[in-house]
Amino acid sequence: MKGIFYVLSFFLPLLVADPVKDEDVCLNKLYLDKDVMKPLLEQVIHPVEESVDYNAFLECFWKRIGYMDERGDLYWDDIRVDYEAKFGKSDQLMRVVVHCKKTTPTGQ
Repeated sequence: MKGIFYVLSFFLPLLVADPVKDEDVCLNKLYLDKDVMKPLLEQVIHPVEESVDYNAFLECFWKRIGYMDERGDLYWDDIRVDYEAKFGKSDQLMRVVVHCKKTTPTGQ
């Protein structure tokens, strides 16, 4: 997959019941070193081509939490609803989601 939705990824731990468990499952499944991945996971925005490992990790993570289907398409309405429930409705949030939806590749 060429890349995965990054801007809102920074806030995922605030939405997921047990983000550490989901992160660990994906790190182990992909045989990734947590110490190497940690700095990437702490950044807010990433260029699409920055890291093949990071892209694979995000794909695994988003699928685990139900935001991505097996083809690699994101469930944008679910993402928007969850973010609005956590952070409230705002024009700024809607602009970010719309921007990400327009600029994120779909499928495999």
